[in-house]
Parts: sequence; structure tokens; C-alpha cells
Amino acid sequence: MTTGALPRYPMLDASGINNIHPTIHKCIFGCSTPGISPNASNDAWTDKITFGNEGSWTPLEHDLTLEICLAFDPSSLFGENGIAPPGAVLGVLLEWTSPESSQRGYSKMARFTGEKAFDETFNLVFDPSQIRGTVDLFFSFYLVDPPRSRAVLGRYFASQKGLFLGDLPDQCKLVFDGEGSIFPLVKFCGEKGDPLWKMVFNSDNPRVNKFSIEHICLEINTRHPDYPQFEGEKEQKGHTSLRRQVFATWLTLFLLILKEKYKEIFDGLTSGSEISADPGSIAEAAKYLIETFSLDSVNTEDLAIKISNLVDSKLLDGGGVS
Repeated sequence: MTTGALPRYPMLDASGINNIHPTIHKCIFGCSTPGISPNASNDAWTDKITFGNEGSWTPLEHDLTLEICLAFDPSSLFGENGIAPPGAVLGVLLEWTSPESSQRGYSKMARFTGEKAFDETFNLVFDPSQIRGTVDLFFSFYLVDPPRSRAVLGRYFASQKGLFLGDLPDQCKLVFDGEGSIFPLVKFCGEKGDPLWKMVFNSDNPRVNKFSIEHICLEINTRHPDYPQFEGEKEQKGHTSLRRQVFATWLTLFLLILKEKYKEIFDGLTSGSEISADPGSIAEAAKYLIETFSLDSVNTEDLAIKISNLVDSKLLDGGGVS
């Protein structure tokens, strides 16, 4: 005789989300340092917002403050067809995760019942050097307090404080250290003995995975003694010699790793064959480099020399490889 699993307590689903009509109607990004702006690429809740591409704000030296407003009608969340019985207190908070920083956190919980419309502002503060890479933001719902009377709980409603009741499907990704250049670069504060830079290649499908810090990047250790030589003076125009050398070596490794791990794709790119690849993908970036600059990996030494010359000639002041 087998027994079925106990039924789950009601959670927020697509129908429930449609009934509450959630609206994220204000996003304010700032910095506590006077005169410094984080240069957000958007001031609305969107799939992706980038920071620090222009100006003097950097995630290493400055904090980032967030104010995000959420409004919805909670009345349908309570009762027979909702996720909580009458008399319960629910809560919602703004959660964040950062895989590259190995961190997660959340805002202060905002409590609510079904008696009036919900409209609250959620605040987050990221300290200088706290995060790197990307941060995913999303709103999550929890049971704060069940009703005092056990009789109204019903058979299937959640009854333990702190139980997760679901989240909103719309998430927002914050992207730091810039994205979209030929060098997807992330800065990190390393430990003693860590190298100046690292190559990160985390792709299981170069035809689809984006050529961005989520899948491939150049990690620069800001605590390395040679970092000032890599970065150069802020007043200095152009890129330092060490910076050019690192970029050239990184590009060479990028193509050689692609050749080793995905030989079929790489051979197709170097032979001029048609390779199906999504716009902005790793394979498309490799195709651009190979075709535009006539790169060939048959001889590794020649490839390294050619890319070094390419970086020296094309890495222009304040720009990237064009």
C-alpha cells in the first residue's frame, strides 16, 4: 500500500499574482557620497540595470542605496481562494542574491492584512566592495502571524510563522563593473597570494550563453600589489602597458579555451562555416574577433602575437576593441 504526499498549503501562483495587480512604481538608486552618482542605466524595474559605466562611481569605492516601491491589492490573498485565512498577517520583503559575491540578503519586512491597499518603499544599502558581478532582486511573501483562532486556519493553510508563500515572477538584475564591452571585467578584493587576474569561463553552451560576466569574465584583484600599475592614474589617458598585456593574454586564452572545449564550434568559426549562434553569445563574440581580425589558432605563438598587436593598435583611449 502506498500513500500520497500530503497536499501543499496554498501558495502564490500566476492566478493569485494577476488578482493582486502588483506594480513596482518607483526605483531610486543613489550614493551617500555627495556629488557621486551610480549612473544606473535605467530608473525603472527592468530585466537588467547596469551601473558605473560612466562617471566616477565604482562598486569598490562607493556604496549603493536602493529605494524601490511596491504596490498591490492584497484583499484576494485572504480567504478561501487565497493563500492565508482571514485574520492572518502576511509579510513581503525585497530579497537579493549575488552568486559572484557568494552573498544574499533582504530588506526589512513589510507586514500587511487584507483590509487596505499595500504601498510600501523597500530600502537596501550595499557597502563599498560588498558586492561584485551581478545582484538579482525579487519580492517574496511570507506568513508573519497565523490567526489566533485555529478554527479559521482550515485544513491546508500555512500555519507556521515564517513559512514561504511565493514570490513575484518579475525579477531585476543589477550588473556592476560594466558590461557589454569586448572585455567583460569584474573587480574583486582577493586574499594574500591571489594572482592579479583570473580567467573565468563558465559556459555549457557558447552558442546561447551571453558574452558577459555571467558566463565569461576577466577578474581583476584590486588587492594585488601590481593593481595600481594595471589601473594607472585617473588622470592618465589611455590604458597602461600592463592593462594591455592582461587584455591580450585574456583574449588569447578565451579563444584557446573555446577551441579546446568546443572544437566543433571553433573549427566552424575559423573555417568560415555558418555557425548558428544567438546575438550577443560567446560564439558570436568569437566569430567577430576571428573574422574581423583574421585570427587563426593553428600556431599558438602567432595567435598570441597577433592579438597583442591587435590590442595595442585597437584599444583606444577611453574605449575598447572596435
